[in-house]
Amino acid sequence: MKNSLFRNIALMAPLAALAQPAFAAQTSLSLAAIGNVADARVPEQVNQGSGVTVDTDNRLGWGIGALVSTQGSTLIGLETGALLINRSFQYGSDSFNFTQSQLNLQIPLLARVNFGQMFSLGAGPFISMPVGPVNNRFTVGSSSANFNVDHDITELGVQAAASFGLPVAANTTAFIEARYTYGLKDLTNNTKNYANTNDLSTLVGVRITL
Repeated sequence: MKNSLFRNIALMAPLAALAQPAFAAQTSLSLAAIGNVADARVPEQVNQGSGVTVDTDNRLGWGIGALVSTQGSTLIGLETGALLINRSFQYGSDSFNFTQSQLNLQIPLLARVNFGQMFSLGAGPFISMPVGPVNNRFTVGSSSANFNVDHDITELGVQAAASFGLPVAANTTAFIEARYTYGLKDLTNNTKNYANTNDLSTLVGVRITL
C-alpha cells in the first residue's frame, strides 16, 4: 500500500506542476534619470494686457524617478512611484525675456500591458504637486533680475507610457521610456494664470526584479 501511495504521488507531481500559473507574482524597482520638455505656460496678461507678441520656447528640464511595479501575470501589471521633475520653459519678445522653472513631484498610477519581456505600454492617472517656489529670471534690455512668485497648485491628470527594455544581468533590465503627461485641471483662468501640464518626458534607467 505504501509503494502504491508513492507511485501515485510520483505520477501526480508533474500534473501538479503543470497546473501552477506560468508566471508567479513579482515586484520590480525602477530607477531612472528624466529629461522633460514642458509646455510653456504663458500668463494671459502678457499677451492680452500688453498686446506684445510672445514667442514661447519649451526648455529641457531634468529629473529623477523611482517606480515600483507589481505583476500578477505575464501580461498585466500595476506601477506607482515618484518622479521629481524640474519643469522649465522661457518666453520673450524683442524687448524682454522670461525664464521660469519649478520642481514638481508627480505620483503616477499606471496599468501596464506587457508584450513579452522587452516592450510594454502603460496608462493611468497622476497627481502633481509643486515643490518649493517658482524660480523666474526676467530680462529687459541689458537688465535682469531673479524673483519668485507663489505657486501652490496641485494638478490631476493622465499619463501614458511606452517602454523598451533589454536584460543586462540577472534580474536587471536597462530601459528607455517615453512618457506623455496631460493635466486635466485647466488653470488658465486662475489668478496665477498657468495652463495645465502638457509634457513629454524620456526616462532612462534600470529595472531590478526584487
